Amino acid sequence: MITAKCIKDFNPFDGARYPEIEIGKEYIVQEISMGASFTHISLKGIPDRWYNSICFEFYEDNSPLDIYRDKRFYPVWKNPQGSF
Repeated sequence: MITAKCIKDFNPFDGARYPEIEIGKEYIVQEISMGASFTHISLKGIPDRWYNSICFEFYEDNSPLDIYRDKRFYPVWKNPQGSF
């Protein structure tokens, strides 16, 4: 299971505030949508809302997870030969 620990309740890039999430609280990640210059995260239990990934630290089964280098989330890293 992938979880996201909130480290910011606002987006420093555009100033958007997220009053419904709490700093220090861990949420279950529902979806990760990653592009070349953005990453949006949706959280289980908070419908119709996307967050900038900069607001979170990510974990998989309680171990730190670097979603930006993980081929499951960032298609640019995918390679048919299985290497970067």
